[in-house]
Amino acid sequence: MKSKNLIWIIAVIACLIFFIYTVFSLSTGSAHLLTVLSGSMSPAVNPGDVVVISNVNPDEIKVNDIITFKKDDKFIFTHRIVEVKKENPVQFRTKGDANEEADAGFVTSEEVLGKVILTIPKLGYLRNFVRSFLGFMLLIVIPGVLIIYSETKKILKNKKGKNKPKAK
Repeated sequence: MKSKNLIWIIAVIACLIFFIYTVFSLSTGSAHLLTVLSGSMSPAVNPGDVVVISNVNPDEIKVNDIITFKKDDKFIFTHRIVEVKKENPVQFRTKGDANEEADAGFVTSEEVLGKVILTIPKLGYLRNFVRSFLGFMLLIVIPGVLIIYSETKKILKNKKGKNKPKAK
């Protein structure tokens, strides 16, 4: 029985450490969350998955790493590195796992937003739902109103109980 408790304690501590690291990384700007929209990286990364990308020195990026980069200042891609050119600036040839051919041209180190350090399956669907009007109402506004109503009711009940005359 004690070994089960130890396993749970270790699991909770690991989750807390991961949570604290993730929150710290996101708050300092050294990591970002992005939702994947296309299937070009299936089966490694699927539509609806969230990727956590971390800022990285371009010299540390190597073949088989998955990076997120911005092309033409408007399109964001997450693809695997298939070739690295050690020039100035460093250049990368990328390819989506589900694509037959490598991407045309090279990605420069200036276009790299970060290296994928974690993929969270299907979290993007929840993330997009929360950002929608319906999701905001169901998950933020309605629970908030219910909490305010419940607390107000408790306060008024306690106030009425204190105003009653005491029996002697």
